[in-house]
Amino acid sequence: MPLQDMTPLILSADDYGMDAGIDAAVVDLAMRGRLTATSCLTLSPRWQQAASSLTREVRGRIDVGLHLDFTEFDPVMPWSTLVVASCARLLRASEVSRRIARQLDAFEAATGTPPDYVDGHRHIHQLPQIRSALLRELDARYGRSRPWIRLSRPAPGSGFKGSVIDLLGGRGLERAAEQAGFRCSRRLLGVYGFDLKTADYAVAVKGWLAQARRFDALMVHVAREASSSDPLGPARVAEYAALGDDAFAGTLHEAGVRLARGSEVFAS
Repeated sequence: MPLQDMTPLILSADDYGMDAGIDAAVVDLAMRGRLTATSCLTLSPRWQQAASSLTREVRGRIDVGLHLDFTEFDPVMPWSTLVVASCARLLRASEVSRRIARQLDAFEAATGTPPDYVDGHRHIHQLPQIRSALLRELDARYGRSRPWIRLSRPAPGSGFKGSVIDLLGGRGLERAAEQAGFRCSRRLLGVYGFDLKTADYAVAVKGWLAQARRFDALMVHVAREASSSDPLGPARVAEYAALGDDAFAGTLHEAGVRLARGSEVFAS
């Protein structure tokens, strides 16, 4: 199939900066053409070190974004409490805005550029109060050069977990972002329970690729080795092995899919 006839798909790795194993996997896959985006945890104690690996060559191959975080590093409150408080509009607006600005400041200071896109750790960027503050801050900072937004709108068939993610504000963020003129990805592929071994994950990838449409994003979580403190460690290693396998290139071709950066997809 000619390249121009293939469906462009954003392949986005979450959690860059969380630990060395994740960072090594992201850089390796980026340099091998197996990723087109990664989002960064700029509140992580190792963020400065991680950012130094985002060389000009790496950034020439992938979009690098902000993984907005309210629960992992310097947490405001547990995730479930944050969801309830945000949906009930109980968060202090000034504190929400301050945390967003702090993370964007850290991204810019370490990389010398604005983020190419923004998403959220555990999808918190779509929560009611947070999404409004985020869009305002991005508009005020970047104007016409605003980052694109990776939406959390799981594709049909994503199960109970996908339904929960969508109900937490995916439609609200999509409406607000589009009304404000932001470029947005569409459906989010790659939602599962982090319970698959490498071979089973590779099968799941085939299913997601078969669903892929223009402007969709496939979310992945990869690591070269599992951290003992990370409950997703084994799943990250399995995903890294599947995406790094030579068979993945063939899987893409069979599905009629090519990997593309969001900045490329939105420009075409």
